[in-house]
Amino acid sequence: MQAEFTAAEQALTLPKSYTWPVKAPEAPPQVDNKGVMRDNVYEPGYGQSLAENYWFCAWLSEWVKNRTSDATAAEAAIAQAQTVRTKDMFTRWTDDGGRQYISSVLDAAALGDPTAASFHQRRERYPVTRPALERRSVGIPGGCHHSDCRCGIAVDCCCSS
Repeated sequence: MQAEFTAAEQALTLPKSYTWPVKAPEAPPQVDNKGVMRDNVYEPGYGQSLAENYWFCAWLSEWVKNRTSDATAAEAAIAQAQTVRTKDMFTRWTDDGGRQYISSVLDAAALGDPTAASFHQRRERYPVTRPALERRSVGIPGGCHHSDCRCGIAVDCCCSS
């Protein structure tokens, strides 16, 4: 999973004010149904999906940050964020509901409406610029990590307000 994350990280460019975590966040070991502590196993594609989602949220955050103060930077940021629709995270590992959710956030942003993007950021709760993510990532491709979420996004996001 770490190798996938690193490979994807090298293929993606973050906005200048954002940094990649030192390593991909991993869920801590958990007790199995027999009471034995086990490390987590990640499906192929999880690390790539995690990096692509991190990248998407960074560009979305960049748009929110610049939309009223720097039109050129905001346009560049939303143009980058829009390309998430070509990433495997979106095309392969996000279900229909998740793709609809992400598209609705992007469509509203393209019209200048920050409401959905800001909501997405508030829901995610941790800053993208931290040197290492400590938040537990329990999702797998095809399932959201938020128990109360309808987005269907497979991985933790990096958004912050």
